Amino acid sequence: MGNKLALFRDYRQWPDTFARASEYPPGPGAKKGLLMTYIFRDGNNRPIRRSYHGKAFHGTEGTLVIHRGGYRVYSLVRGRKKLTQEKSVPSGPVKHVQVFLTCARNRKKRKVDVETATGRSTPATS
Repeated sequence: MGNKLALFRDYRQWPDTFARASEYPPGPGAKKGLLMTYIFRDGNNRPIRRSYHGKAFHGTEGTLVIHRGGYRVYSLVRGRKKLTQEKSVPSGPVKHVQVFLTCARNRKKRKVDVETATGRSTPATS
């Protein structure tokens, strides 16, 4: 569901505020299945976890935030104990090109190929 709620004087044909929920069955990434909530808000530039773009995955032990610059894992704390190791990993186009060239040279498929990635991202964009 969505609507033009923030930017009324533009010529876009799509909403500037949008929310969607998608339920996935059990699979390799989530043994019990998962519920994904996608929120787009073009009229507000407040960062989420110090990032202006990205996706957050909230689990029972922490949160994974993926963005253009890499990813970061934030741990939940229970009884003063962190449940998972926090880390930040930079990424960028250079790493993607290196992986692509290595796979091309070795005639191997990438760990996440286009067919797999497209099936996982479609609910957020359709």
